[in-house]
This record gives sequence, C-alpha cells and structure tokens, in this order.
Amino acid sequence: LDGNYAAFGKVIKGQEVLDKLFKEDTVVKEDKDNFKPIVAYSYLLGRNVMYPIKRTNELNEEKIAINFRMTIPTKFDKEVKEAIRQDLERGLKLSAPQNIRDQVTVEIGNEEPVAFIGAMIEKGEIRRGDKFAVLDLGGGTLDYAFGLYRKATDEEEEEEIVNVLEIFNTDGNERGGSEYLIIKF
Repeated sequence: LDGNYAAFGKVIKGQEVLDKLFKEDTVVKEDKDNFKPIVAYSYLLGRNVMYPIKRTNELNEEKIAINFRMTIPTKFDKEVKEAIRQDLERGLKLSAPQNIRDQVTVEIGNEEPVAFIGAMIEKGEIRRGDKFAVLDLGGGTLDYAFGLYRKATDEEEEEEIVNVLEIFNTDGNERGGSEYLIIKF
C-alpha cells in the first residue's frame, strides 16, 4: 500500500493499516506479499457498521450487525464466490468486538441484478405483471437479468406463495466492467 488512508477517524499511513490488520492475536501474521484487499476493505467497512455512533452519553443496548449477505456478479464461478465470501468474513471478524467475533457470518446472496430487482419490488417501483431488464455495469463485470414479476399460479398459491419473481436469464461478461473499459480506452 502506498499513500494515506482514512481509518479509525484519522489519516494514517498505508503501512499502519497493514500492521493493524495483522497484529491481531487471533490471526496468523501474513507478510505484505499476501496482502488481501478484500480483507482490508471489509475490515474498514466493519469498523463503520459494527461500531454504533454514540449520540448521547447514556449507555443503551446498541444493536450491532453480525449477519451479512453479499451480492455477486453472475460470471464468477463457485470457487471465486467462496474465496470472496471468506475474505469478507475474515475482515468483518477482525473488525468486530472480541466478544462477538465468532458470531459474525457472511453468506452468498443473490446475483447483483436480481438483488436490485428485489429492492425495487420492496420499494413498490415494480408491480405484478411488470417485465424487467437490469444491466449492471460494475467495476469488473457487466451483469444482466431479464424476467417478470407476476402473480402466483394456482399451484404456487397452494404452497402459500402470492407473488413470483421469475428470472428468465442472468448472465454477464467479465470483460464488460468499467475498469476493463477504462483500460481499453
């Protein structure tokens, strides 16, 4: 790491970030050649989401997030998805208070465009009968999903399903992300 990074409320040197990440007693010390940016990123993310901001001087029970779900590009294979999940979980566990570290979990969720449609349904932006197409131009990949949000069939209603998010296709291109395009330009 070169340069300075904002962490812990102050600007510190990149080397100090490495030292703080790998000085934990519960972690095997790694050399700088094996630095994992996803672990570092999720560590810094965890420091923000797992440490509630104190708005008053009163000590109240604060809720701390310990269960996380990640969205994934459509083109990543299972091994890559699992490696990312493990690195995210490791960084979040490092950032968690010692007494809850073992409770922190990260699970693999939906593909990114499908997760977006789910959020749009929850907000009421998509209604039953709507067809959709989502193109997600991310940093590394271009992902897409096509489908229909519909009323459940009679058979599905027997299983107490009311609405169905029917995905016709998800796919992507690992060379379609913005980072790849910037390099090409």
